[in-house]
Amino acid sequence: MVLTTLIKGQKLRIDPHKSGMDIPLDLKGVHIHKSFYEGRRKNKEVLISIKGENIEFRGVYNDKERRSIVNEIKNVLDRDRHKLIDFAKYVADGLYRWSQKNIQIEDAQQYASGIAERLGLKPEASKVLIKKVGDQLVQYVSVHSDRKNQIYTINQRRKRTIIRPGSLI
Repeated sequence: MVLTTLIKGQKLRIDPHKSGMDIPLDLKGVHIHKSFYEGRRKNKEVLISIKGENIEFRGVYNDKERRSIVNEIKNVLDRDRHKLIDFAKYVADGLYRWSQKNIQIEDAQQYASGIAERLGLKPEASKVLIKKVGDQLVQYVSVHSDRKNQIYTINQRRKRTIIRPGSLI
């Protein structure tokens, strides 16, 4: 799927601008943060509106580098935009359910499986980490693999979902 191409060894964080409000989310507020960790783009970040209309740079000042990043993102978006929008709607719905503070482990597990499927990963998690405060679920981390057995971690919390290569648990 398209987003595993966008990850390319980097971290994706999906969150809404309205993360502190307990209202249903729409796609306008949902955006992807792509953080770079290595190479010449180390410590730089790009914010992409979920529909790909707006791209904001943090720490990227060189025009040539900006064009290169924009072309990379647009190639992915143009190739499979409808899958990205479906993925975004699914994530926005999940973020809203998390914001309601009554999410159950089964809900988080189903949400993680849905994210994994939409990314082209195996829906079954090989590892799971569950954090609770009292009886309230506050974090659900699951590890999934693709067909080539590359590992990805899906980290769900109340205000954001983070997807990254490798295992954090």
